[in-house]
Amino acid sequence: MTNYKVPTLHEVLEEANKYNIGINFDGSKGDWDDKEFVDGVMEEAKETKVLNHSFFVLSNTSIRDQFNTWYPEATVTFLGNALKNVDADIKELQKYENAIYSTSINNVDEETAKKIKKAGLKLHVYSVNSAETYEKAKKIHPRLIETDVIVP
Repeated sequence: MTNYKVPTLHEVLEEANKYNIGINFDGSKGDWDDKEFVDGVMEEAKETKVLNHSFFVLSNTSIRDQFNTWYPEATVTFLGNALKNVDADIKELQKYENAIYSTSINNVDEETAKKIKKAGLKLHVYSVNSAETYEKAKKIHPRLIETDVIVP
């Protein structure tokens, strides 16, 4: 037994909103094809005012399409690979009114980043876990940079 308290989703989202932090809702966690589950998450996101600066990573196309039918105002994405599939990924994301291109910093370069922006999509890069990958990220000007490491 510990004295640590695990916060509720509502508490986490309220705290994120205080600092205008967006949330990366991970579609690999939870039952995203269950309308009741999705409605509950969306109710919390709307109530805590984080919805307009958050996004939903839903790699399963049919689940992403269903989610988008239910909540077209929500920003959706999947884990793309700009170096291998940029054209197909762009085409898929352009089906949605609100989408962002998510890819590892290791799977994008300046050329593909420009292509993504030219297509009208914002770019989110993840795995930016070193000074070198941070410098690379700054050069391609993504909308969001995600790291797994926090150094004081």
